[in-house]
Amino acid sequence: MSDELAIREVSLTPTQAFELTQRDAIALSKSNLIPDYFKNNVVDCIRIVEASRVLKAPATFIAQQIYFVHGKPGWSAKFIISCINSSPKFRQDLDYEMTGEGDNLSCRAWTISAKTGQKLVGPSASIAMAKKEGWMTKSGSKWQTMPELMLQYRAATFFGNTRC
Repeated sequence: MSDELAIREVSLTPTQAFELTQRDAIALSKSNLIPDYFKNNVVDCIRIVEASRVLKAPATFIAQQIYFVHGKPGWSAKFIISCINSSPKFRQDLDYEMTGEGDNLSCRAWTISAKTGQKLVGPSASIAMAKKEGWMTKSGSKWQTMPELMLQYRAATFFGNTRC
């Protein structure tokens, strides 16, 4: 007798698949582990459940990594960094180059392509940019207290947007 766990593929009809997704979304919408904007919001939780299946990650984790700006969803910088760092496309984890000082302090994220061995560099983020974009003055902004970390997060997001 084998000690291996037998996994059997189950074929669901589209209706059965939707019902299963909806059931998972209803349970997720009642969780205390998700942000308030998903609580009791089954419709948006369906999208979270779908994303969790595609990304092969827990739905609660996915829900915690999404934010909204003007009604459009985006991913947290931490999530983007973890996706880049776990991608087989890159030979090493994302790293950062900081240059300048004051308003000229800037950061670029970079890594090495697994395919070509080439250094891949993303666009720069700077304190001057953060001021012009209004990131420094937003309510609850960490830009004033943790500017270097915020530059790294922004540079990683730019890298993800342009290279992934």
